[in-house]
Amino acid sequence: MEPSVLAALPDWLSSGLLLGLLLTGAIGVVFLLGIRRYPDAARTTRTGPSVTDRRRRALARHLRDAGETVQTEVTVAGVPVAVYLPARDVALVFAPGAYFALRETATQVILCELEARPAAIVRRLPFLTPPRAATAISPDLSEAFAILGVSADADAATLRAAYRQRVKDCHPDQGGDPAEFARVRRAYERARTTGAG
Repeated sequence: MEPSVLAALPDWLSSGLLLGLLLTGAIGVVFLLGIRRYPDAARTTRTGPSVTDRRRRALARHLRDAGETVQTEVTVAGVPVAVYLPARDVALVFAPGAYFALRETATQVILCELEARPAAIVRRLPFLTPPRAATAISPDLSEAFAILGVSADADAATLRAAYRQRVKDCHPDQGGDPAEFARVRRAYERARTTGAG
C-alpha cells in the first residue's frame, strides 16, 4: 500500500492489519517448524505395495483359481507385462503403452482397467467364460407369456405391445376386472424381467 493510503486509514484499522499480518506469519512459521520437526510417516515412507501391484497379485490369484498357468512381472517381446498366461500366449497389462506395443505381436494382449475388480476382469476373458447353457422356461414364466398371448421367444417390443393391448381390455376404468388387470401386470413384469425384455 502507498503511504498516503495508510495515512488515510484510521489508526485502529492500520494497527489491526499489521497485527493480523504478524500473527499469520508467526503461525505459518510454527507450522513449518512442526512439519520439519515431526514429519508424517505416511507421507515420507511408502508402506505396502502400490495399487497396480495389489491388482496384479489379485488378478493372478483369480486366474490360478481358474486353473491357468500364470507368470507375473515378465517381459514379452521386450515389453513389461503385469500378468502373462504362457499356455495361451496372452498378456494382461494395465498400461496403455504396453498394450499398444504388444498389439502388433503374435501375443494376444488384453488391456485391463486398474479400477476394475480382478473377478470382473477374469469373467470378461473369452477363454475362461463358459458358454451360456440354454435353460428351459419355467412353468410360471410360460404361463406369464400365455396370459399376454405371445410366444416365449417374443422380443421386447412384441411383449410391450401385447401387454398394452391386454391392459386396455381388462383395465378397471374401462369396465374390466381388477383381479385380471393385476394378473396381466404381474405376468408382464415376470416376462419382461426374466424373458425377452
